[in-house]
Amino acid sequence: MSYFVLFLTIYFVFFFFSLRTTLCVRFKSEVVACGVVYAAARRFQIALPENPPWWLVFDADQNGIEEVCRVLAHLYTLPKAQYIPVYKDNDSFTSIRKTPDSQAQVPKVKYMPTNHFSCKDAMLYERFF
Repeated sequence: MSYFVLFLTIYFVFFFFSLRTTLCVRFKSEVVACGVVYAAARRFQIALPENPPWWLVFDADQNGIEEVCRVLAHLYTLPKAQYIPVYKDNDSFTSIRKTPDSQAQVPKVKYMPTNHFSCKDAMLYERFF
């Protein structure tokens, strides 16, 4: 896998993890995107232009970018997410009603999210600042 593909993979992982936080309501999308780019670049030790500051092109500020990185780093300190079923057996919302036309039952599938990155790799904030 190329270095660029790994960078994009980490970028998208950080971006999707940011959706588990309140960042999208606290900051403009440009600030969150810049924070995620910065986090991924730091993970791969990629230098970003500072003269002029690259984030100004996207109308972002450095304090917002640092806060995005802090929140993402904090997310990795939390325990692994666990699946919590939101249905109960024979609940009116999840029960399958048999009709004479259809006798098939839909199997219940439990989804258990997995974490593909170790906490050691994800302790980002200390590496950033």
